[in-house]
Amino acid sequence: MKKDIWQSLIGELTVTGSHASTCGGGDLDALEHELGFKFPRGYKEFCEVFGAGELAGFIRIYCFCFRSEQEGVLDLTKLVQDELGLMALKSELHSEMERHRKGHPRTPPIKLTLLQKVLSEAFIFGDDPNAQNYLWDLGSFDESDQSCDIYLVPTDDLNRTTLVGRDFFEFVKDFCLGSRARKILPPSFRFYEEFTGKHFFRFSRENV
Repeated sequence: MKKDIWQSLIGELTVTGSHASTCGGGDLDALEHELGFKFPRGYKEFCEVFGAGELAGFIRIYCFCFRSEQEGVLDLTKLVQDELGLMALKSELHSEMERHRKGHPRTPPIKLTLLQKVLSEAFIFGDDPNAQNYLWDLGSFDESDQSCDIYLVPTDDLNRTTLVGRDFFEFVKDFCLGSRARKILPPSFRFYEEFTGKHFFRFSRENV
C-alpha cells in the first residue's frame, strides 16, 4: 500500500482534533529496532497520515511514535501492553483455563488453544468503549504482504474472540469505517448505527 490511498481515505472524512499525533517517516522504524519486531506496513502508513485517533466515534487506534521529556515511547508502549491491555487478557485466559480444570468452562478448548498462541505474541494497537481490544498476532507476520492477522479480543469474554482481517488499510476502511463489522461480528458485538460514519478525531499527544 502507498500513502496516497491513505491520503485519499482521510480526504473523505471529517477530521477534528489535534495535528500533533502523526508520526514522522523514521519514527516507527526506530521503534521497531528497539522493540525487536516489525509493525505491519499499513499501520506505519496510517500513523504517518492519520496519527493516533478515534474512527467513527468508536474504535481508537494508537500510534507509538513520539517521545517526550516526561515519558519515553517504550514506557508508553509498556503501559498499554502490560498494564492496560495485554496483562488483563492474559489474566482472563489464566482464569478461564482454571475454570476448565475445575470443570466449569465458558470457552471451547479450540478457542483457548488459539488464544494461548495469539496472546503469546500479541501487540495491542487499539480498543473501543466496550472493552474490546484490537491486536496483532505478531507470529503471523509475513514479509510477502508485511501484515499480521488482526483479532478483536474482549477483555471480559474471550469466547467472543474474532479474526477480523489482516490488511490494515482494509481493516480501517471496511471494518472501522464501513459495514464489515456488522457482517462478520455476532449481533452483540456489532457497532451501534450512530457509531458508523465518516469521521476521524485525531488525538493530541496527551490523549495517546
